[in-house]
Amino acid sequence: METDQIFQESTLFWGHLKELLKCPEVEDYELANTRLVQYIKTVSDHVHIYITEDHDLYQCGIGLISSPIYEIHREFCISKMLSFLNIDLLEQNFKLFVSYVLLLDCKNDASILQLVQDYQGFNVLYKNLHQNFENVALLSKKEGDSITIGVIKRICTIQLDLMFQMCKYLSITQEELTIIDTFFINYIFESLIVVDSEEDLFNFAKFKIILAVNEQFMIVSRESKIENKVFHTIATHTTFRNFSECLLVYFNREEDRCLQIMISKVLYLIFTNSSTKELFYHNDLNVLVDVLLRELRNLSEEEESIRNTFLRVLYPLLKCSQFEDTNYKKDKLKKLLNYFAGQSESTFWHQTETTKRLALRCLSINWLTREEDQDSEPSPSPPKKDTLTVPEINHSNTSINSISKRQPPPAPLPRKLLSRNSSYHNTSNDTHTNNNNRNNGKIMPPSIR
Repeated sequence: METDQIFQESTLFWGHLKELLKCPEVEDYELANTRLVQYIKTVSDHVHIYITEDHDLYQCGIGLISSPIYEIHREFCISKMLSFLNIDLLEQNFKLFVSYVLLLDCKNDASILQLVQDYQGFNVLYKNLHQNFENVALLSKKEGDSITIGVIKRICTIQLDLMFQMCKYLSITQEELTIIDTFFINYIFESLIVVDSEEDLFNFAKFKIILAVNEQFMIVSRESKIENKVFHTIATHTTFRNFSECLLVYFNREEDRCLQIMISKVLYLIFTNSSTKELFYHNDLNVLVDVLLRELRNLSEEEESIRNTFLRVLYPLLKCSQFEDTNYKKDKLKKLLNYFAGQSESTFWHQTETTKRLALRCLSINWLTREEDQDSEPSPSPPKKDTLTVPEINHSNTSINSISKRQPPPAPLPRKLLSRNSSYHNTSNDTHTNNNNRNNGKIMPPSIR
């Protein structure tokens, strides 16, 4: 594509964009195609000229997806933009805006994700991300390429978020998961750093895609023999300490129930596998106990599914050998678990049989029952084995789309141990699926500066 005119004044630029979307013959397929390409090209040519703030990019994106041309020819526009991403030599700002429009449209209407997948969107995004990861790895070894690296990281952040949305709301096929190779997974793990999500959107996007792809591998593995490449990397590369630290930081801070469920499933795999159960340090395990205690206290009665998920993670966690000597938070754990098991004098909630069984199983752990060995009442016997399963997409009451909004904790339960806004280090001083609201269409992009 040849470079279009660069407007000398911002008013001329914004006026031209509006004119491009005024199409009297809106049903004309060829005209819609021409206007779509012209609009995207004009925007990409003026990035860093008149599009200097996040809101500028949002204004361009929302203007396009709300136009009659786009609304009438939406399926064509989506397929066209995905085909643009398949062009290797296309300029980066063009790919940046195309990726952003796709993400914006999908966050405004999650049903659009299915269209993206129908046109091989997962494969297209994977190919783009793989190539950009390679480029960043090569350019990072050189000096003077910080601007180029910055643009590539912005594109990756948007595309990782779009891929995350696909994994969150759709079922990724075995064929799509099979294309993920070792370099792709290893690069994400190796480049992961421990940083606040608001400070580094790229890093947070990488962390989220690890969780989401792991979830999809767990779903597919129920019906076919496929290696979970995410967990295989965790098990064989225990030196990736930043990932375990990110698990702790985000599990402590995160309020998104979807991400909490995804993190819980990774933790469950870690603590139930002999090769990974020693992945966390002594104080890390204490932090996890603190966080689970806090979260279990703060759940409302209606949030049974997430409560049971936390109890399933708590059981293998408390079986770690270090707790035999430390008895960490023993009294608080017993008090809370007895409540969930229906053995407390306080009966403000009606506990389900599943919750009671999971709580009793935790109470059956040796170090929690040790003081009761000589009492007249026997220790709770271990209930039948229970595993953390992955719900059917859009059918199970434990799916990420059905998690109830949190309510204040019930009266008999203690107050918070930790503040969700506290840092990981503040948390450690104590001795150590759902957020599907889409901001009413106001999706702000990663920083373009």
